[in-house]
Amino acid sequence: ANEVLMNQYYIEAVKYYEEGYCASTESAYVESRSAWYPLNGASSLKDITLMLDHYKNCNINLIYVSIFEGTTLFESAYVPYDSRYVGNYGSYGRNNFLGAFVEEAHKRGIEVHGWTTNFFVGYSGEYNKIFDSHPEWQQKYYDGKVDSTDEMTEMNLLYLDQANPEVHEFLITFYNEVFDKFDLDGLLL
Repeated sequence: ANEVLMNQYYIEAVKYYEEGYCASTESAYVESRSAWYPLNGASSLKDITLMLDHYKNCNINLIYVSIFEGTTLFESAYVPYDSRYVGNYGSYGRNNFLGAFVEEAHKRGIEVHGWTTNFFVGYSGEYNKIFDSHPEWQQKYYDGKVDSTDEMTEMNLLYLDQANPEVHEFLITFYNEVFDKFDLDGLLL
């Protein structure tokens, strides 16, 4: 009985220590002035530098750029390149929007975080290599359809099945590829 009582006191003491420590530890102050990069089809290094110079002049220090919506912004082994960004990005190469964007942003002291809607891959009626090649990955709704009319946008949105372990592995493999190739400062899922 005495041992049980001592164990309860110990647990209670640790709890009070942790509460006191957390309450008395000051957080570092970090100011974030951020923007989401609008997917506007910039297809040259000049387009990127003009936009980044604008962001820098507005004191933006963090930009979220979409890295996956069923397509991506670099030549990936797993995900098709977004055709809106086909172009020459100078020394960064052809069809390497993300590489040019990250490096040019860092030159201006701007962090870049990859942003994704994770399982969203496009709109019904549009060909999507990932979605169309893997019917077993397609999210299906209660009515058996693979698209859904979103009440907010009234668009037919396509998603990968969030409960499918193969989809999880695919996305993890893709995100590892992104971070192996690019010096992104973070990832917003």
